[in-house]
Amino acid sequence: MYEDIFLCLYIFLYAKIILNINIIILILTIYIYIYIYILFFNVGFKGVYQGVVPTILKQGSNQAIRFFVMETLKDWYKGGDNTKSVPKVVVGAFGAVAGAASVFGNTPIDVIKTRMQVINMYLTYL
Repeated sequence: MYEDIFLCLYIFLYAKIILNINIIILILTIYIYIYIYILFFNVGFKGVYQGVVPTILKQGSNQAIRFFVMETLKDWYKGGDNTKSVPKVVVGAFGAVAGAASVFGNTPIDVIKTRMQVINMYLTYL
């Protein structure tokens, strides 16, 4: 399987130098579809989407925290005046604070999700 990936990379580099970019895209697209087919053939639909619920919970809560903190900080900066604009540097700082808050808020969910994946890996492959 890894040999196919290296072959694909080799074809990509060769085609980048010699051939048209459309051929590169075609070859890579064919390889992607082949690997998707192999993945579904080996583990099925259930295997591909196994663990999707914890991932949705993690990503959903991540975005909820980030947007809540970002919008709260922007409202705080505006002081109730919706016509007041927030400078881009301040928006960047608020984004950094919101990102940090989402990391702190999501760490417990991420730890649980990761441990579930590790346990499933041991049960499946060992």
